Amino acid sequence: MRATEIIEKLHKVNFTDEQARTIADILESYGEKYTSKKHMETATGNLRVALEAKLEKTKLELQKELEKTKLELQNELEKAKLELQKEISQSKFDLVKWIVAGVVANGIVATILKYLG
Repeated sequence: MRATEIIEKLHKVNFTDEQARTIADILESYGEKYTSKKHMETATGNLRVALEAKLEKTKLELQKELEKTKLELQNELEKAKLELQKEISQSKFDLVKWIVAGVVANGIVATILKYLG
């Protein structure tokens, strides 16, 4: 395939002129280098191996990052849980204080009314 045909096809799929020309130049230079089917199969095989290795490396990096993020989230959730438990305990204590104060106040008022009435 000639460079002009490549450029036309790339324009049809919305490549800019600069992108299309660059790709056509690259393909043309590699086309000269790999003229036989065997050369193309070798180049394709090498590219496949390189891409698979890169994919595996990226996969491992993402798994590590995911595990790290998971641990960070678990730690944050544990901290939030402990803080909520602390606040709930404080609220219970405050509620008991107010109930006791109310009972005492009620007893005092009842006593005062008993002696006054």
